Amino acid sequence: MEKVFIKALIALLPVLVTGCDLGFDDQSLVSDLRILGLKTDPPEYLGPDYADKDRDVTVSILLANPLGAGEGGKLSCLLRTCVIPGDYRCDDESSTVMLAEGPCVDGVTSFDVTIPVGIIQQTRAADPSWRAIEAGIQKAIDEGVNPALAETMGRSTYSGTAVWVEIVIRGGPLELRGLQSVILSPANPVGRVANSNPVIVGVRLQGQTAGTVPEIPFTPGRSVRVEVLKTWNSKETYILPTFDPPFGSTPVEEFLTFAFYSNAGDFSPNTTTEKPGSVFNAEAEDEEPTELWSSWTAPSSDEMPKGGVRFWFVLIDGRGGTDWLTMNGVELTQ
Repeated sequence: MEKVFIKALIALLPVLVTGCDLGFDDQSLVSDLRILGLKTDPPEYLGPDYADKDRDVTVSILLANPLGAGEGGKLSCLLRTCVIPGDYRCDDESSTVMLAEGPCVDGVTSFDVTIPVGIIQQTRAADPSWRAIEAGIQKAIDEGVNPALAETMGRSTYSGTAVWVEIVIRGGPLELRGLQSVILSPANPVGRVANSNPVIVGVRLQGQTAGTVPEIPFTPGRSVRVEVLKTWNSKETYILPTFDPPFGSTPVEEFLTFAFYSNAGDFSPNTTTEKPGSVFNAEAEDEEPTELWSSWTAPSSDEMPKGGVRFWFVLIDGRGGTDWLTMNGVELTQ
C-alpha cells in the first residue's frame, strides 16, 4: 500500500506550485495589483496520444487591480511555456515558446493558446518518474524480458506530466508572474477520467438555510460568516496507476481549497482546505472535521474604499482545476 500511495503522491506534486509568495502582510486584503486565480480549460488531456500532438487550451487570468494600472492605464499579459527550470521561470529565450501576448484587464482575461508537442515531449523526458520508468524498461529487456511486455508493463505505471504556462503581467507598478499547469496523461489505468474544473455556484451567509446571495450585505466593523458553495461533482475521486501490482489502480480523492479575498476588511482565515496537515496521514482517525467557510470583518466607515467593497472567491481542486466568483458588497443602512 505504501508504494501505491507514493505513486499517487508523485502524480499530485506537479500541480501544487501555483506561484510565489509576493510578501503581502494580509493575504486576503487586495490593495494593489494581484493575480488571484489562473485556470486552463481543459485542465487535463487524457488519452493514448497525449504526448503525440499539439494541444489547444484556453488560459484564463483572474486579475484584481483595485487602484488602476497607473500611468499609461494599460496592462499586458504575456503567456509562454518551457521545460520549467528549478526557479519556475521561463527566462531562457532559447528554450522558451511564446504562446500569446495582449492586453489584460481588471477582472477575467482569456487567451486561446497551443502547447507545442515538442514542449510536451521535452517536459515528459525531463520528468524523474518517466526517466526511472524508461531505465526500468531497458533493464528488464537487458535481463531477457520480452521488449513488448517490458514496455507495456513499464508504461502502465506512469500517471502523466505537467506542462507549465507562465503568465507575466506588465504595465503596473510591479511585474507579476504566475504559473498554471496543463496535465497530460496516458489513458491508464483502465477507467481513468480526465480532470475537470470545479464549479462555484454562489455564496451563502450565516443564518441562511438555503439559496445564495447576489451581493454581500454588511455593517461596518461587524463580522459575517461566508461560505462558498460548489456543485456536487466538483470534488472528484479519480484513479491512478500503481507500481505494485503492475496494471493495478488506486482511488484518490481531491482536496479542495477555497481562497477568500476582499479590497477592504479582513478574512480569517484567508484560505480553508480539506488537505490534511500531512498527506502521508490523510486517513488518520484523529483528523478534525473540515470547515470550509471563512469569517469576514467589515472595515469601519472611515476605512471604506471609494469604489465600494469587492470580493473574490477562488476554488482549486489540488490537481490543476480552478474556478472563481467575484461579488460586490453593499453597506446596510441603519
